Amino acid sequence: MYKRQQIRTVSEDALRAGKARETLASLSMDEASVHAYLIRQEEIVPFLGRLEALASSLGSSLQVVSVSADTAGPRGKILVSVKITGSFESVVRTLGAIEYGPYDSAIANVTLDTPENEPGQTPVWSAVAAFTLGTQQTNP
Repeated sequence: MYKRQQIRTVSEDALRAGKARETLASLSMDEASVHAYLIRQEEIVPFLGRLEALASSLGSSLQVVSVSADTAGPRGKILVSVKITGSFESVVRTLGAIEYGPYDSAIANVTLDTPENEPGQTPVWSAVAAFTLGTQQTNP
């Protein structure tokens, strides 16, 4: 009788361990999914290069004005300011692509302007936007 109880206990322990492994695997996948939306600080330069290429593909020009780390909050953030120029549609599309891209970003403020143009000339719009990017902690 004692051996049956031991076998039952070992079987229950194995079942609990298997469920714990499944839960851990699920959590690891969730963590990887969240980290896919975060930018690593050392990857900011290639990321900004991709934004410039994205703007170009949408018919606008993007110039990085400033980049700085936001250390005030509990989570890592990078503050980025950009200037986007082009037609109204291309500027707005570029802003939308930045805000709704596959990463943790939020546009904090935008100033949209167009200078006086000659009659009949297509207006060139410019937007100065500041946004934050969520960053993942770099393991030492």
